[in-house]
Amino acid sequence: MELFVLVKILMKHLQFRGFWKRSVKSLLVNALWMQQDLKMQMIKQYADITGCSTERDRGLNMDIKQALLFLTENCKPAVASGVLTADDRVSFRDGDNVWITRNGADISSLTESDLITFDVKGKFSYSDRIAEIHCVLYAKHKRLGAIVNSRTQYSLSVSRTGETVRPYVDDIAQIAGIDIKCIEHADTGRIKSLIKRRSALLLKDSGSMCADISLDDALATVMITEKACRIHIQSRYLGGAKPINVIESALMRFIYLKKYSKIKY
Repeated sequence: MELFVLVKILMKHLQFRGFWKRSVKSLLVNALWMQQDLKMQMIKQYADITGCSTERDRGLNMDIKQALLFLTENCKPAVASGVLTADDRVSFRDGDNVWITRNGADISSLTESDLITFDVKGKFSYSDRIAEIHCVLYAKHKRLGAIVNSRTQYSLSVSRTGETVRPYVDDIAQIAGIDIKCIEHADTGRIKSLIKRRSALLLKDSGSMCADISLDDALATVMITEKACRIHIQSRYLGGAKPINVIESALMRFIYLKKYSKIKY
């Protein structure tokens, strides 16, 4: 009932007839789709593809052997299945600590020397721009449990153009956000701001950065982001595709986050 009241109030305040005709039906259909818990489906799809699940307690205070085992169990099948590439960067929060793979590490065959750990509340002391961005995001956004930098084919291609990816289908708007913007590495302030309202963005010339409450959520977002970039490229060459408008996207994202937070916790 809350959804239908929200739709009624929203439509009452909008004066665009075209939006009215197109959006009411779309929003109600999306409401029914939401009941199927889209994110859970994506996580299950990831588990089916890779043969693993990444659910874990965020406060285990792992030692390096445990962190290595956890990352190996999840990164190796993710690379084998094509969800990630071997040179991607993966990090996860473990209490007040964060574990992240080193720049240049092959995440399909990790060793202890391939891992970096740092205290979220402490001073970052590594000369590693990606790790520094991860540190800043974990410190700023307490909800984040994992961050993945991926250089999969379509995400990397779009990041080289600097273009913003709009959502063409519902799951992109719900899981990734109202759009997927391409940001320069040096623009830390904007990265922090965007991740507050989105789960994915593109780093210029470097593929995607996906951040979420757990590693399984982040990997599901990687899959959605790659899908969004593939559709974006196809629409540019083939034409005919029309992105979901900003108001609809924002409403989808809002309802999805409210519903998913209740299911997850």
